[in-house]
Amino acid sequence: MKFAFVILAVLAAVLILTLARHRETAERQEPPVSSGPVVGSAATLAEYNRIRVGMSYDEVREIIGARGTEMSRNPIGGIATVMYSWRGAGIAGANMNAVFQDGKLVDKAQFGLR
Repeated sequence: MKFAFVILAVLAAVLILTLARHRETAERQEPPVSSGPVVGSAATLAEYNRIRVGMSYDEVREIIGARGTEMSRNPIGGIATVMYSWRGAGIAGANMNAVFQDGKLVDKAQFGLR
């Protein structure tokens, strides 16, 4: 019985430390920067083609001329992964998405930009 109690106490301590570390990591991350695209501004294919892996969110935002809408944020393993979306200039539903890890662009995608 004592052995089971010790095991439970160790597991509880590990869980508490893991949650405390996760909270500390989340508190160090930047708050969401965006609240949606600027009215009248939309991503174009030419702007999309200028965006490169490794750029910061601010660099991408400057190229497009609008803030992106934050679609998701996942702080896992001390790495903040954030996905933003921009309305696109082009066919109905045109858009651009960009994924950043620790503030740097790691992937981008577009649909219907012109």
